[in-house]
Amino acid sequence: MDDTAAVKLQPWIATAMAHTAPQVPITTLICAFAVLTYCALGDRPAIVCGVLAAVCGPAIEIAIAAAGQFRYAADSDALLGVAPWLVPLYFAFGIVAALIGEITAATRRTTP
Repeated sequence: MDDTAAVKLQPWIATAMAHTAPQVPITTLICAFAVLTYCALGDRPAIVCGVLAAVCGPAIEIAIAAAGQFRYAADSDALLGVAPWLVPLYFAFGIVAALIGEITAATRRTTP
């Protein structure tokens, strides 16, 4: 597994392992992962992609949860029916997605 995939998976692993943890510590932990992900991999396009993911991802999950298609556990639905740690989780995902996009674009430019 390359470093980018490992960085991308860390927050998801943490949320799976600590899903019964109180909201403030787990949200703080995921925020720390998001900051570390940005510090290690981020640049200006990554900020844009991260913010778009942080806004759109939870908004879509809120809409789907409101439609009754799924629900979070009662102790994990403090943000309009979804977990509050989704915002930093999606932000970190957006950072990694931007990096993957930049790498893919650079590879296509250099390949004859």
